[in-house]
Amino acid sequence: YPIAAAVISKQWGGWLKENGFGHISTFGGAEPGCRVASRVLDICADPQRLASVNRHAAILGAGLSDLKNRHPFLTQIRQCGLVIGLKYDHPMGAVSMCQALYQHGIWAMIAGYDYSVMQCKPWLYLDRALIDDILERFDSALKACSS
Repeated sequence: YPIAAAVISKQWGGWLKENGFGHISTFGGAEPGCRVASRVLDICADPQRLASVNRHAAILGAGLSDLKNRHPFLTQIRQCGLVIGLKYDHPMGAVSMCQALYQHGIWAMIAGYDYSVMQCKPWLYLDRALIDDILERFDSALKACSS
């Protein structure tokens, strides 16, 4: 169920005082959405889920670091938990990599501010088998981009 919130500083959100309708609430008339969002927050805050996310983020980060060491096309890994940015050595590197990943069964998104950076945001319910599969597909895609 679609629901979102924007959290911004006074400096960046000052325009809302002049034009408060510039940001429309997604909560308006969406009581079921609020219940769903509340449950999602409960799931995300669960200590066992957080421990699992941290463990899997570390495994995924280590695997991506290994790929970076073997594929110079991947130049930088920016990671905060399961939110990961991957920078490539070409100004359009993320475009090429997204295409290669799509051909290997992974949908990825380019960072809108820099086409050399790709967003990687796997879901919270990762397990080791899925991480290994993702890394294998990344390896194949990196090989395809490097050739």
